[in-house]
Amino acid sequence: MLRPRCDSPRGATAQALAGNLRSLGLPTGAAVLVHASLRAVGPVAGGAETLLEALNTVVGESGTVMVPAFSWEAADPAQFRAPPPPDELEAARAALVPYTPDSAIDACLGVFPQVVHRAAGARRSSVPGSSFLALGRHAAELVAVQDPDRPYGPGGPLGRLAELDGWVLLLGVDFRSATSVHCAEEQADLPYLRRDPPNRYLVGPGQWLEVGRDYGCGEGFNVIGELLRDRKQLREGSVGAARSLLARHNHIVEAGLLLLDKDRGALLCSREQCAWCSQARRVLAEAGSVCEP
Repeated sequence: MLRPRCDSPRGATAQALAGNLRSLGLPTGAAVLVHASLRAVGPVAGGAETLLEALNTVVGESGTVMVPAFSWEAADPAQFRAPPPPDELEAARAALVPYTPDSAIDACLGVFPQVVHRAAGARRSSVPGSSFLALGRHAAELVAVQDPDRPYGPGGPLGRLAELDGWVLLLGVDFRSATSVHCAEEQADLPYLRRDPPNRYLVGPGQWLEVGRDYGCGEGFNVIGELLRDRKQLREGSVGAARSLLARHNHIVEAGLLLLDKDRGALLCSREQCAWCSQARRVLAEAGSVCEP
């Protein structure tokens, strides 16, 4: 069994984790989008707060840590996969609490984003199902603008990360968790992203925010890692006990665009039970796009 490289019987210390991050190649001053599995990192003295301390130590005062902070608790119940019966829909809508920067982050994203959410100075973007939290020098500018029609498009958090030539850090997870891959789908203007009717989120009394994109399954995204490795644009190592990956956000997007240029369905998964990717392939076929099964 792998164990964190540290001397503490209580688990990895911030100093040990910071050393791992530096060995992986994370530089001082980096703007870094972090996707983390604390369980994979292994025992950590102080838990997720210690991991954040380690990241802040490495990137320093000139750096910025960003995490996904998706929230669906204000989503219109009518768009659920199993919506309430028509006679119960309005009651379900009435029970919604409008989205705010304080809204809960979906538990599927793990513990680490919750810790960033509680940190002093953290800023959050405005599109609930595609929101991000940022902490550090560039936090405010990273999350200041987010277009509901193109949440992962230019000018939004990931667009600003691209302008800063930022990094993506995968701690104990792989490219299936890398939101940056969706930017390649966005830039390729893939028709399967378009949502009609749009998704809706309650953002105030009687106020609905409509979101015109739907970013779905990421189970096929590990092809990005393979291409980055071939292009020598992927750094690999361990942080605590976690197999970890580090790459430039822009390199991830470039790799995705290269794959999509050859096959518009290159980032879709091959699982027969995946309704989202099956529907995406049908949309591509109807649009006359090349799509390998």
